[in-house]
Amino acid sequence: MMTFLAVLLLLLLVVVCASSTTGSDDGGAGEETVFELTPETATPSRVEELVHQGIPFVIRGEASTWPAVGKWNLAWLKAKFGRQVKNRHPDRGEALFDGDGTFAGYFDVSDEEWEAFLEAFEAEDAGQPNIAWQCRNASASEQLREDYKLPRPLAGLGQDAGDYVSEHGARETLFFALEKGEGREPHIDYSCNSAWSAQIQGEKEWRLWPPDHCQNHLFTEGQAEDAPACTRAQPLRVVLRPGDVLFWYPGWMHATRAIAAPSLGLSREFFTPLPRVMLAEHDAIYRAHSAARASYTRCFKLWHDASGKYAGEQASENDRKGHN
Repeated sequence: MMTFLAVLLLLLLVVVCASSTTGSDDGGAGEETVFELTPETATPSRVEELVHQGIPFVIRGEASTWPAVGKWNLAWLKAKFGRQVKNRHPDRGEALFDGDGTFAGYFDVSDEEWEAFLEAFEAEDAGQPNIAWQCRNASASEQLREDYKLPRPLAGLGQDAGDYVSEHGARETLFFALEKGEGREPHIDYSCNSAWSAQIQGEKEWRLWPPDHCQNHLFTEGQAEDAPACTRAQPLRVVLRPGDVLFWYPGWMHATRAIAAPSLGLSREFFTPLPRVMLAEHDAIYRAHSAARASYTRCFKLWHDASGKYAGEQASENDRKGHN
């Protein structure tokens, strides 16, 4: 039992240090960069267009005026929030990955194993370096929100700063890297929601692979006969600096590493109808995977329900405009 738990703790808590020989900070040959906007060009209509096409994008300097930028760091957070600042643990059913980014199965455990894991995690975590803190405390969250705000384009699309849409119960998630090269190997978030991440301190490189990439476990685990061929394209790449905000979508595999340390990033989820291109082009992929994994069946239903609602709203809006 404890051997099993120790392996899971190791998968979660080890900070993967990338060698300085694994590519320069300027990226490798053939890599494509993430679509970039500025606060001036990131209008709600432009952001809505990118979201519904499923195109990851970054808004340079969107968070540059937040008090959090230049104020938050690990020492300050620990002094203010104490033991609340602790590492996140995997959720039941979450996909796990080895240190080299290879898919290692799912965190499927019994109720007894789950309780034992949580007890062992609490005991082990106190002596581990901080990697990721999921803030679930309402009071702490309110204090954090005094220092940042919802990215303006999301507010323009009807998002509310008070909406807590994380399926983990987390209000905010903060990611730390204390040394250059530290980060996370390729993985997929266990979530049905889209997400944004603001760089608060240091610099962080992101790489993102689409849902139909050949290394994506959603694609390879349950291949359907009518599914399109997977792609082996190079990942999208972007380096976030303080004040930059990145937006991406469910099912996108991603990896990070600190370019300038210490690094601190703030992430939150947001709910929007899943990009229509994802439903259209990757329909067979998600249907096949949903047949094997109940956790993604609910995502599939949520995505289709949201898409139908969006389509209905658009039809009503087009009809209204046609009569004006």
